[in-house]
Amino acid sequence: MFLFNRHFAGKNHARCAFEVKLGVEQIDAAAKTLLKFQERVDAEKTGAPGILGVIVSSGYGYLRDDGVAVVPIAALGP
Repeated sequence: MFLFNRHFAGKNHARCAFEVKLGVEQIDAAAKTLLKFQERVDAEKTGAPGILGVIVSSGYGYLRDDGVAVVPIAALGP
């Protein structure tokens, strides 16, 4: 799992958590892990993660009903 902490001008920190998986058949398990992580974060102290995402090796990107983003690695750059 990767955690990112970014500061945008005039805004609070935006925290993101991602899992990288090689196959699309692993998306559900990765999403479950990310949602469990979000439950364990003390949002009052650190703020809730802004984005939870699963990066996959192929396929297309979409936002799941549970709020977890699925992002193909090709969408991250050339």
